[in-house]
Amino acid sequence: MADRLVIFLHLPKAAGSTLTRVIGRQYPPGAIRNLSGNPRTVALQEAADLTRPPAQIRIITGHVPFGLHRAVHGEFTYITLLRDPVDRLLSHFHFARQVASHPLHGDIASGKLTVLDVARRLANLQTHYLAGPDWEADDDGSDTARLARARENLARYFSVVGVVERFDEALTLMQRRLGWKVRAFTNSNVGRDLPKEATDAGERAAIRALNPLDQQLYEWVAARFEEDLAREGAGVQVAVNWLRLKNRVLHWSQQLRSLLRSLRQPAA
Repeated sequence: MADRLVIFLHLPKAAGSTLTRVIGRQYPPGAIRNLSGNPRTVALQEAADLTRPPAQIRIITGHVPFGLHRAVHGEFTYITLLRDPVDRLLSHFHFARQVASHPLHGDIASGKLTVLDVARRLANLQTHYLAGPDWEADDDGSDTARLARARENLARYFSVVGVVERFDEALTLMQRRLGWKVRAFTNSNVGRDLPKEATDAGERAAIRALNPLDQQLYEWVAARFEEDLAREGAGVQVAVNWLRLKNRVLHWSQQLRSLLRSLRQPAA
């Protein structure tokens, strides 16, 4: 599988930044292309152009809905990470409130949109991404059909579907199945980006109720991921522990370098 084109379907606010940094250390810069921000037709055309033989691209990443493979020349596989729907939505809300360039920033910062308003507007976003924009043409247009199509796509086209809360395990599966090298990485500490709203149990329950498809899809993926890890055998936990050890060594070496730099600075 290591010779296949990899498509990383980056779901918003689902540890994609951390995984993107990991990806950047697995491939040379010229072998990676991010298609985020492109209209769908443009992304499809670029995917076709990039993978036309003799292709140099080995991985395509980005906030793009499922379906990019339809334009790809040659063999391919997808990877992705899902996140607990409530934590993902709260993170998205917090991000939009802080980043002036986000389309929702003005309305959130002014108080026009509450977190529940955003939860309604972005309801079931992960399911929408993974069902793909063409699902209504082939299905009956119902929520049940949308969820079923997302599950079918994940089961059929993805070599690794992990959950953010088990990032180390998901990365270990990617390393095994895609031929990546085991390298330490700096974690973005997903979860620390949540605003104070995350502590309100009532609000969390309301957000979860507004995202029933994402909740069902996340639970389905989490269960399948556990089964996937079990099939790998005990060796996968050994690999996970080794990765975590390397990460701790990297963390403390960075802390030590930072301390030494501060000690070298002259007193004010």
